Amino acid sequence: MAAWLQGAWGQSCVVDNKSGAGVIGSNEVVKAAPDGHIALMGNIGPQSIAYSLYRNMPYGPQSLAPVSCVITAPNVLVVHPSVPAKTVPEFVAWLTPELVPICETMPELRPFDVSTWFGVLLPAVTPKPIVAAFNEQMKSWLDDPKTRERFTQMAGFPAYGTSAEFDTFVTAQIAQWKGVIDKEGLQLDVN
Repeated sequence: MAAWLQGAWGQSCVVDNKSGAGVIGSNEVVKAAPDGHIALMGNIGPQSIAYSLYRNMPYGPQSLAPVSCVITAPNVLVVHPSVPAKTVPEFVAWLTPELVPICETMPELRPFDVSTWFGVLLPAVTPKPIVAAFNEQMKSWLDDPKTRERFTQMAGFPAYGTSAEFDTFVTAQIAQWKGVIDKEGLQLDVN
């Protein structure tokens, strides 16, 4: 993406990977000037799951302006060939023979698509023309055959959407994961 933006806009584009489960980097973007010079490649963790998982999140969903989803990719569960299970419910049953089918125990998992996703976000008060310019470049980049080929090699799928579509998607992801996290009583603190 950085190389694409550099070519499209004719100015340097530097990637600065931050450690800290995405929360540290996200928080830096939240605090950045809303001038389009700093963008976030966010993902399912810090942009949906973390809002319910962490008690002391330093930012909220309203702190970022969605630009576009970029890529989705399926998650897989791999077990040793000696395990007789061929499906997730069979695996859970193999782990605990007396457990009822997983979708009866946790019905909220029935409709789940637990794919990972990544998308571009900007500081919340970024002017709409800047968000639109980023979105236009995401569409061009994701439509490029080289990008599509690279995503295929990574077992991912280009996932362009408008800013409004990405906002709707992220909002639904936050609600979906909140249901699971609340049901399980999970809570952590950001260190």
